[in-house]
Amino acid sequence: ARQLGFRILISRAESVDERIPYHALQWVLQQLLNLNTATGDLISLRQQVGHSLAAIEEGLDQWAPLLQFILPYQWEETVSTSGLMAKEKEPKLIWLLERVILGQLAKNPVLLVFENSQWLDSSSEEFIFSLLRKSPPHLFLLIVTRLYKNRFDTPDAMISATPMTHLSIEVLTKEELFTLLC
Repeated sequence: ARQLGFRILISRAESVDERIPYHALQWVLQQLLNLNTATGDLISLRQQVGHSLAAIEEGLDQWAPLLQFILPYQWEETVSTSGLMAKEKEPKLIWLLERVILGQLAKNPVLLVFENSQWLDSSSEEFIFSLLRKSPPHLFLLIVTRLYKNRFDTPDAMISATPMTHLSIEVLTKEELFTLLC
């Protein structure tokens, strides 16, 4: 995928993530926006996010405080976000996430990889599948899990508009897995 020019974004879930809305998208946004989180400097991180959002689309940086759910950088409300009621914030957050990911797709094809997806929180999961229902060209999704969720076992539960393949690899040795994938 890298050799073909894909931007590869990887999210790794942990068992605690299942209870934190949109937590799986934290890793994706950090990579997508090229955030240097090692510094821990919240002012610098907020500035990086703002510049990255503005580069995607003019005025998008004004919606950055909505990312508090995902990037807890102690955001201050802006004119765009201060008037929003609580029930309006999540739909606007979803809109913002879509703009960011679709903005990246305008530059490069994207491969989203979600490792340990058995721990994905329901909000992240719903967002991922709603994004796929929009059928954006050049967006590819790889969901890796040890424990396949029962609700995806039936074809009706999967997205009909997007071609999907489910490869179930039971217990294989590392050598067998390497041979299969490489």
